Amino acid sequence: MFEKRKNTLFETPVATKSTGNSFVKEGMKTSSETVSGNGALKYSTTGNSFVDQFGSLGQFLSPRPYAQIAKDMSILYAQDATLAVKFTLYMRLISRRCKLFDGTMTENVQRGAGLKHESIMRMVWLAINHKKTFVNSLQLFISCGSWKDVFEMMRTDLEFHGFERKVLDWNALSTFIMAGLENPETSELVKKYLPQITAKNKCNTLRKQANTIITNFLLNKLFRKNSY
Repeated sequence: MFEKRKNTLFETPVATKSTGNSFVKEGMKTSSETVSGNGALKYSTTGNSFVDQFGSLGQFLSPRPYAQIAKDMSILYAQDATLAVKFTLYMRLISRRCKLFDGTMTENVQRGAGLKHESIMRMVWLAINHKKTFVNSLQLFISCGSWKDVFEMMRTDLEFHGFERKVLDWNALSTFIMAGLENPETSELVKKYLPQITAKNKCNTLRKQANTIITNFLLNKLFRKNSY
């Protein structure tokens, strides 16, 4: 899943629960010991997965393979589902005052990591493994980032799997997008990032093809047709 992009479109590890066993804790402590460049003893983990991943945010600037992201997300979600979602929102958060879907603005500037790819792929993991949580979190995720993000999820799905083998629930995503178009507080932003249709004879890149398929799908949903 999300391993290799297609050339054209027109043709989970389970984390174990924490334990209070002192023997296990000591074993983990020993296994995480390593040595620094000057020979000093140090630890490769803090013993807290959330703290470890927070400390690794700088390493997530370059897009990572989905398999690595899914592994990290599954570990956090198994330990604390709510905190895992909050951490994903923090990862996406662009430092600014955020506007919510009802038009209200946060009083103060909200500061986050602004890791677009990492956070989007963590949301994709949620969409695949915990759909209800994904749907319930999507408004906040868009408020933290951009309406462009939901279209990026759909593009990524297409680019790796094609329309027939897509892994995300496009019906749920299209319902969310339509609601955004109907909401006067968000409609202009949705329109701003709606993918553009390109004539088929000019769809010479994977992105153009994906954008065309997405918009045709949404148009068919809008006019209640059964095919894209």
